Amino acid sequence: MLFDTGSCHFWVPSENCTTSRCLTHNKYSRTDDLVPIDGSALEISYLSGKVEGYMANETVVLGDIIVPHQTIGIANEVNIPLLDDVEWDGIIGLSYPNNKIRNSHVDPIFDNLIKNNILKNKDMKNVFGYVLNKDSGSIQFGRPNPNHYRNQFMYSKVMD
Repeated sequence: MLFDTGSCHFWVPSENCTTSRCLTHNKYSRTDDLVPIDGSALEISYLSGKVEGYMANETVVLGDIIVPHQTIGIANEVNIPLLDDVEWDGIIGLSYPNNKIRNSHVDPIFDNLIKNNILKNKDMKNVFGYVLNKDSGSIQFGRPNPNHYRNQFMYSKVMD
């Protein structure tokens, strides 16, 4: 999955997605837990393309964190040329909800974690942190990873 701090949408390519951008990626196979949301279409327009399909509720597992009843998009069409340059099997948006999502009463995954006290029930905080470098990256929910701290000191001087 591609964690995206620039969007709030969560979607995965469907096993029925046949657009060329889906062919080389893992695709979501419907489970018994999947609950399609009647009349709720997935329509996301990015600057670099679009995703279309339908919305559903599913239990999502992030490591040892279980997020029940998370609304996700099941993409039957993925047409985003920008994704050709990165590894992905779907997008998990981590930003604040935009008006379209807010008006459709869909909670982005991190909002769902907070709203349902999922992290606090695991004695964690409502935070996430990520590290990116040239060849890899990582994300951690609930508590920051001190292995990624750097000793940085700020110096300021008040001018008279």
